[in-house]
Amino acid sequence: MDIHHYGMYFTFAHVQTARAQSEREPFAAAWAFLNGHTPSGIDAALWGGLRYRLNDSRIGAAMAAEGAARWVDATLMEGQSFLDAARDTALLAHTHELIRDFEGDTPLSPDAWRSAFAARVEALNARAVGRIDEGYWRTLVNLLAGIVLERASDIEAACAEFQRAIAEDVSPRGYIEAAVMGKDGGAMARQIRAASALVLMAEAAAHIGIDLWGYNVRGVSVMTTAVYPIYYFYTTVKWKWDVGYPVENVQALFREYGGYLELLARRMASVGTTPSKDVNVILTDVRPLFDARGGGLTTLTHALPEVKRRGLFG
Repeated sequence: MDIHHYGMYFTFAHVQTARAQSEREPFAAAWAFLNGHTPSGIDAALWGGLRYRLNDSRIGAAMAAEGAARWVDATLMEGQSFLDAARDTALLAHTHELIRDFEGDTPLSPDAWRSAFAARVEALNARAVGRIDEGYWRTLVNLLAGIVLERASDIEAACAEFQRAIAEDVSPRGYIEAAVMGKDGGAMARQIRAASALVLMAEAAAHIGIDLWGYNVRGVSVMTTAVYPIYYFYTTVKWKWDVGYPVENVQALFREYGGYLELLARRMASVGTTPSKDVNVILTDVRPLFDARGGGLTTLTHALPEVKRRGLFG
C-alpha cells in the first residue's frame, strides 16, 4: 500500500495550485484567513501544521508539534462526548501527517507521539457508540490511525466498513436512514456529520491509492449522500425529517461541519458531475471554510479557481 505523508487530504500539487492562484478568489480570501488568524486550543496545532505545509513556516511546524504533544493524551477525552473526542483525534492525525517530515526539536519523539496516539485511538474504540454519525467518525479515525501508524489491517477494515455503509445505509435518494429518522430535531445534523465523515474517508483513502470515491452499489456512492443535504441550505420547507426546522440551523451546521464541501466540489468537477454547481452556490456563502476537524482550511487546499464570466463581446 503506497502511503505518502503530506497531510491526510492534500498533496504538494494542491499547495502549488493555492500558491499560483493566490491573487484569485477564492484563494485570496483563504490566504488572508490563514495569515491573519490564529485559532486557540487544539485547533492551533492544526493551524501550525497548515502554515508549515502552505507557507514553509518552521514556526508553524513547532506550533503544531507542541500542540500535538499537548493534546494527544487519551485522558483529555474524559468528559468529552464521543463525537468531540473522535473529531479531535482526527485533527491530531491530520496534524501529525502535516509535520511528519519536520526535523526540528519536538516535545515528543515521533515514536513516543505515535505510541500515545495509538493509546488514544484504543481508548476511543473502547467507548460505546450511540448514533450512526458517531460510528462513521470512529471509522474515519481508524482509517486515519491506520495511515499514521502504517497498519494495513486497520486501513483495510475501515475501508470495508465504508463500503458496507454505502451498500447498506445510504438510500438511493441520498439520505442515511438511521441518521434522519426520529423527528427529534437532530436529523440534519446527523446527516451532515455522517456525510462529512464519509467524504473525509474517501479523500484520505484516495491519497494512499484506494478509490473509495468511485465505490458504488447500484449507482449509490458517497457523493449520493454528500449532496443530499445541500438542497436544504436556503429552504427547509420540504425537509420532512424534522418538523419546523429553521433554515438558519442548516446554515450553521454547514459552517461548522462544511469543510468537506470543498473536497466534494473538487471531486465532482473532476468527474463532470453536474450537481457541483449547486455545491458551488453554497460555497460562495460559506467560504473560506475552516473546519479544523473536517479537513482543515479546505478552501485553500481544495478549491478550484473561480471562472471569470465572459461578457457579451468576450
